[in-house]
Amino acid sequence: MAQNFCKYHPQRVATWRCDHCHINFCSSCLAQDEPDGEPACPLCQRPAVEIGDGQSAPPFWNRLPRFFLLPFQLHPFALLAATTLVSMLVGYRMFSAWLVQLLLMLMFYKFAYATLTRLARGHEHAPTLTQGLAGEGMELAVKQFFVFVLLFVVLGFVRVFLGTVAASIYYVAMILSIPASVMALAIERRFASAVDPTILFGIIKRIGVPYLALFFMLGVLSSGPAMIQRYMVKSVGGEYFALQKEDPRAVDPMEARRIKESFESKMFHLVIPVSIFANGYFTLVMFSMMGYVLFQNHRRLGLEVDEDTESIAESSAAKAREHPLLGDIEALIKEGRVEQAISRLRKRVLLHRQDRVLHDRFHGLLALSGDVPRLTGHGAEYIGMLLQSADRAKAVKVYRDCKRADSDFKLDSPNQVYPLAETMFGVGEYPLLVQLANGFHRAYPNHPDIPRLYLLVARTLSEGLNQEEKALPILQLLRQRYPDDPIAAQVDQYLATVEALLSVKGAST
Repeated sequence: MAQNFCKYHPQRVATWRCDHCHINFCSSCLAQDEPDGEPACPLCQRPAVEIGDGQSAPPFWNRLPRFFLLPFQLHPFALLAATTLVSMLVGYRMFSAWLVQLLLMLMFYKFAYATLTRLARGHEHAPTLTQGLAGEGMELAVKQFFVFVLLFVVLGFVRVFLGTVAASIYYVAMILSIPASVMALAIERRFASAVDPTILFGIIKRIGVPYLALFFMLGVLSSGPAMIQRYMVKSVGGEYFALQKEDPRAVDPMEARRIKESFESKMFHLVIPVSIFANGYFTLVMFSMMGYVLFQNHRRLGLEVDEDTESIAESSAAKAREHPLLGDIEALIKEGRVEQAISRLRKRVLLHRQDRVLHDRFHGLLALSGDVPRLTGHGAEYIGMLLQSADRAKAVKVYRDCKRADSDFKLDSPNQVYPLAETMFGVGEYPLLVQLANGFHRAYPNHPDIPRLYLLVARTLSEGLNQEEKALPILQLLRQRYPDDPIAAQVDQYLATVEALLSVKGAST
C-alpha cells in the first residue's frame, strides 16, 4: 500500500490528516499545547485524524514471550546475577550492608527505567550495562518512591476529610494510574509529571482499553516474587514450622537449635537470593512491557521513536533540534502565516518563560516580521534571561538585532550593561560595546559599574580598535575620579601601557 508523507517533512511518513485543510503531516507537526489535549492540525487547530489505526506495532499480548525472555539477554542477566550475588555476600546484619543493598536497588531500577525508555523508542533489546548505568537516572527510583509516598499520604487525607467512600474511589483511581505514573516518569523524568492527573489519565485515555489489559498483566506479574518466596519458605522450612507447633518442653534444645540455624542458613543463602533474583526478573519483564506499550501507542502519545535503529546516529542531530511546541509553528511559517505563528508562539513563550528554545524562535520571528515594538519588548526580557545563562554570546546577537531595529533601544536594567559589554569584548563586538557604554555615566552617575565599565571601554578602544588616543582621556579621568576604587591599580597599569604605545606612535610619525 502506498504511503503518505508529511507535507512539511517530506522524508517522514504522515501519521495524521486534517480533513478541513486536506493535508497530511507527521506527529512532530501536531499543535498540542495541553498534555491531554486532542491532536490538532498545525494550521486550523481542528482535531486531526489518525492515518491507519494509530499504532505501529502489534499489541503487547502478542509478544509476551519476548518480555519474559528479555531478562535473559546478556546484559540484564549479568546485572541480575551480579546484584543477587553481591546482595548475598554483604548480607543484612549491619547498617553498612543495608546501605549497599539500597545502592544495589537504585542501580537496578536505573537500569529498569533505561530498559523501559529504550523499548519505548522502538528497540527490541535491553540496553547494555554501559547504556543503562552510565549518566543520570539514578534519581528516578527515588522519585518513584516519593510518588508512592505522596499518593498514600493523599489517600490518608481523603479518608480523614472526605470519608471511606471517597477514599475507596481515590484508591481505585490511584492503583489504576500507577503504571501510567511509571511511564510518565520514564518519559518526562520529572516528579510533577508522575503525579499530574491530567498527564496520567491522558496516557490512560490515549492507550485506551489495552491499558486495562496491561494493568491486569502487571498486577499478575507483581505477585510473582511473593508467590515464589512463599513456596520456597514453605519448602525449606518444613522442619522449622513443625518445631514451632511442638511443646518446647518436649523438644531437645540442641535439636531445636540445629533446626533453627539450618532454617536461617537456607533463608539467607537460598530463599532471599532467589527472591531478589525473582523480584529483579519480574521488574524487568514489567518495565519492558510498559516500554513496549508506549512504543505501540507512540503516535497517539506524541512520542519520538527510533523506528529505524540503523539510522539513529544519522538522525540524532536533527531530532535534537526538534521541539515539541514548535512543529506546528514551523508549518505555519512554511505556509506564509508568520503573524499567526507569532501569535501562537507568544502564548507559549508566556506559558514557558524559561524555555530558551521558544524564546529564540520567537525572537527570530519578530525580527523577520519587522514588528519593532514587540521585537524590542521581548528582546529586553530575553537578554536578561541569556545573561543569567551560559549562552551570553546569544545576548549580544539579540541586542544587535534590537539596536538595528530601534536606535533608542535600552536594556531593562543598568546592571545588565557591564555583563553584556564584557561578553561583547569576549566575542570581538568592539564598536557595539562602545555604543552600549556611551553615556552610561551621565544616565547613571552613581552606578558602581562605572569604573570597570569604562576601563573595559578603554581596553576596547586600545586593543580592539587601535585608538589609544581615545582611550587615554578615559583612563586619566578614571584615575582622577576613582583613586580608591578596587580597579585603580589596573587603571594605573593600563594608563602606563597606553602612554607608552602613544609615545611609540609619536616617534614613528
